[in-house]
Amino acid sequence: MSALSSLKVLQSPHGFEWLKSKVLPNRLVQIGIRQIDPGERRRLAETNVKFFSMQDVDRYGIGKIMEMTMEYLQPSKDRPIHLSFDIDAFDPSVAPCTGTKVPGGLSLREGLFIGETLADTEALVGMDVVEFNPDLGSEDQLETTLETINMLVAATLRRDRKKITFQY
Repeated sequence: MSALSSLKVLQSPHGFEWLKSKVLPNRLVQIGIRQIDPGERRRLAETNVKFFSMQDVDRYGIGKIMEMTMEYLQPSKDRPIHLSFDIDAFDPSVAPCTGTKVPGGLSLREGLFIGETLADTEALVGMDVVEFNPDLGSEDQLETTLETINMLVAATLRRDRKKITFQY
């Protein structure tokens, strides 16, 4: 996943200068970043976007990463949270239908823990799942990816996953 993908919202594209971003870079956290090139690392530092690489997840564990994330995002526990989950943060073994398949991503359990942790805050006001591409895989890979998305959404909404089904 590109570490800069969320930074697109910080600058209005040509012709849309009138559209002002409401997203502050110091209120963004990216988890599970892999393959950060020096330019991306510099841009993240310049814009004050907090991120945790997969090496950080391996070092501290997803529980500690989420603890640090929540301390950063909600120091006084009064801010709403929107989750934008880029499925290429997952390891391709659990979400193969995406354009950027980089081994060594989040496990299914780590992804579900992120969703569960945010659900427990009772501050989650929105969620989107992005970078899913059903055309980039076999029928079995599509089924695997959809099952992962179903479980992620169900965990984040604290719902029975059997009641949430996305089909293509």
